[in-house]
Amino acid sequence: MIRSTFALPVLIALATVFGLVVALTGDGMRDALSWIGLGCPIAAVGWAMARVPRAKRAPLRWASVATLVRD
Repeated sequence: MIRSTFALPVLIALATVFGLVVALTGDGMRDALSWIGLGCPIAAVGWAMARVPRAKRAPLRWASVATLVRD
């Protein structure tokens, strides 16, 4: 159960770390690899949002700075 629950988040985290390390260590082909690695979390969020119907999504609520400071 734990392996199936955390398998995808661990893969996304490893791809992100790989992208960060590759971006810091070189240029050229490594830049392309870093973009792929760093694009994995963005692609995962887009995929998850595309799967949830628009009617079931929670409405966006933007809090003002004054509200955040007051609380």
